[in-house]
Amino acid sequence: MRKRNIDWLGEVIRALQGLGGKAKLRPLYDYIRDHHKNPELLTQDWENTVRQTLYDNSSDGTYRTRKNIFYSVGRKGSGEWGLRPEYFKISKGQIDDEHYKVTPISPTKAIDLVEPPARITVEINRIIRDTKLSKELKVIYNNECQICNFTIELAGRNYSEVHHLQPLGGEHDGPDTQSNMIVVCPNHHVQLDYGAIAIEPETFSIIDFDGSKIARLSLKKEHQLDSRYIEYHYKNIFLGYKNL
Repeated sequence: MRKRNIDWLGEVIRALQGLGGKAKLRPLYDYIRDHHKNPELLTQDWENTVRQTLYDNSSDGTYRTRKNIFYSVGRKGSGEWGLRPEYFKISKGQIDDEHYKVTPISPTKAIDLVEPPARITVEINRIIRDTKLSKELKVIYNNECQICNFTIELAGRNYSEVHHLQPLGGEHDGPDTQSNMIVVCPNHHVQLDYGAIAIEPETFSIIDFDGSKIARLSLKKEHQLDSRYIEYHYKNIFLGYKNL
């Protein structure tokens, strides 16, 4: 008998439809498990596959497939995901027993699927970052990512970004100090922001959300990184913390 593969993109879309368009990861897992036609096909690490499907098909994640189907609800790393309106309604003719054939409906039809946003007045407090500290740190590492040790050549110069382990402002209220910063490439920056990877506090290993060690943080003596901020990111931002 031919082995049946699970269409994970279809499974995640169907689950978010059934949950009203958005959900935290745990209710999403429960829905897929409870409604799957062949639960015996769910492997031990299937929950990791669900998370990877969300990341790969969202501009708020790795965007690996270049399909912008899902979005992160609320702050980065919140663990809540939504289904974009144009993918919320799929006609019966687009579904068979084994696969979801994803074809977005037209934007004009999508308007009918969601209520127009309410207009509110908000007061914004902007955080002025100390760019001098960021620049100094980039010089120390010669714009090389502390995770992959690569730099990006951009318009004749090397380019890197600085990530705050305990995010600035809001509920996190992290400090804008070099002890809370690391130099990274854009790819690893977005993975840290969304909790897809983290620094293991004890070993300084870089771990994926499934617990796999993928690298080790490079650290120079001129850079005094505070373990409090590593632990904060690990426990409050990293998506894999509760599953390890």
